[in-house]
Amino acid sequence: SNRDLLIFKNNMPYTTYKGNNIIISEVKRKKELIEKINEESNDNKSKFIELLFFSNDIDKEKRKLITTKILNYIDTDLICYRKDIGTELEKKQKQKWDPYLNFCLKKHSLDFSINYTVIPKIQKKNTHDRILRIVNKMDKYHITAFYFLVEMTSSIILSLNILYNKISIKEAWIACNLEYEYNQIKWGKDKEFNEELLIK
Repeated sequence: SNRDLLIFKNNMPYTTYKGNNIIISEVKRKKELIEKINEESNDNKSKFIELLFFSNDIDKEKRKLITTKILNYIDTDLICYRKDIGTELEKKQKQKWDPYLNFCLKKHSLDFSINYTVIPKIQKKNTHDRILRIVNKMDKYHITAFYFLVEMTSSIILSLNILYNKISIKEAWIACNLEYEYNQIKWGKDKEFNEELLIK
């Protein structure tokens, strides 16, 4: 389209490892994005460039696969799984996590059911349908960010809150490790698990 920008590097089209052109379209703050590309394009370990390439390598089949992987989290969303009602941890989960649910309900009419067992609970069909519509409206950059956020947090709910700038990545990380932090305080620190978290 007329709003598409083809990115160049050394007077040649900047391409992914698969040879696809880097194209920016319908993205706010294009100037900042181009500056970021220029800053990190020579860094072989740049996570930003890795995500940029991933976004521009998305074809019809890859998008279908990503969408399926995202939708698989609907019935297992971390934020919907709570400890027994009335327990200390359940009260902390309710206090910390319910605002994230409320945002999804108000913003997207996503009415998630809470599960107090370890057995997966199938969410309502309209919840599935609405999330699919949300994902289908995402451009290649948003679906890339959303996909990796969902994979990292095990939560569509948290990822939507991040995507709409309701919470930061740091806040989301604390939220998805709430039970672990609670157990650390109650039962003592797990050095080996701490090291695994630092690696992540």
